[in-house]
Amino acid sequence: MKKFLVTFMICALAAGVSAAAVPAARTAYAYGADECDAVFVQALEGILPAEYTDGEPLTAEKTMVRDIALRPLGYVYDFESSGGYGYAVVIKPEGGECVCTELFLSADDPWDGSEGGLPVYVGGTTFLRYADGVYFDAASGAPLSEEVLSALSERAYFSAGDLTSSTSTVTYTGRTEDEHSLATRFPLIIDNGSTMCVPVAGANIVQYYDRFSTSLIADYTPGTAIGPLYLYKDPSAETAAVVQELADRMGASGGAGVTVGSALSGLSAYCAQRGCTFSATSCMSGGSLDAEAARQALDGGMPLMVFSGGVRVYTIAENSGSDTLTAYYSANAHCMAAFGYYDVTYVFADGGTRTDRYLQVAGGKEGIEKGYYRVNDAFTDDAYAIDIAEV
Repeated sequence: MKKFLVTFMICALAAGVSAAAVPAARTAYAYGADECDAVFVQALEGILPAEYTDGEPLTAEKTMVRDIALRPLGYVYDFESSGGYGYAVVIKPEGGECVCTELFLSADDPWDGSEGGLPVYVGGTTFLRYADGVYFDAASGAPLSEEVLSALSERAYFSAGDLTSSTSTVTYTGRTEDEHSLATRFPLIIDNGSTMCVPVAGANIVQYYDRFSTSLIADYTPGTAIGPLYLYKDPSAETAAVVQELADRMGASGGAGVTVGSALSGLSAYCAQRGCTFSATSCMSGGSLDAEAARQALDGGMPLMVFSGGVRVYTIAENSGSDTLTAYYSANAHCMAAFGYYDVTYVFADGGTRTDRYLQVAGGKEGIEKGYYRVNDAFTDDAYAIDIAEV
């Protein structure tokens, strides 16, 4: 088996993608980089003819590709040496290992020459690009209809996810906390791989309010009351239908990007169709999340819709004299529903203190179904307190 040196170059995509959909500055996020690189090199070894590996090292320009829901899926490697050129696509699909799905010699990167936008890989030599809310065929530049996108989604590869994690420990001599939750177990609908986070967050809020406004989800009981406790049900066919309708009303069907305005407009239209009022009150101040406004809304029984520029959701394990914080994070924009707050103040051996302020969130995706979103972290782009009521 041949061994050779590959020099990688990361290609950051140019602007031209709607910032409200997927910020172009985040498209170079190194999702699975080391694993994808290793699979790419392994796929080349023993396959390339000698002229590719003789002389100067082979170089490969790598560009992130996304699934049809615009989540990081892997990379396209545009490689060349003194002996020739070619391209490969390496992805990590949902439920599988990292794999090389395309490898061609003397062939150009299928997205090379596409006019801006995000490279989108469906599979089976089907290459798209996404720009300004529209999907295009990468080769012809022709825009794709909703019907075509729906058909492609039936056979497309979907991302295994883009979350990574890190763990830290807070050692303290004293600890106090202040906590308030809207339910003992709040709604926990997650993205099923074909929808986006915004309609999922909206559906969690709809399920919450269906407890009080029963027309929101027809012929459905959202949870169970046990004395003073209320436990919301697991996701079901009924809540999946809510997600789909919200995706349609928000303009998210087929994985298209969703602006804050279209998210709130779609949720408002859903409520109006069912005879309910809808209002959204900003919880932002000076470009940051206003923690006090968020607390007041939650104290008043209103969940929040939080739009974050990056994901960082924590789990907290309490030990004797220390807390273990595990952060699950991604550079991708995200939307979540918040159903409570949790503030914890630590006192340290040197007399110093630290207060961590969290929102209790339904993370909306596998791995962060439920957790804590730290207000201290500067990720929040927008946040609204949502109020829904029967007329």
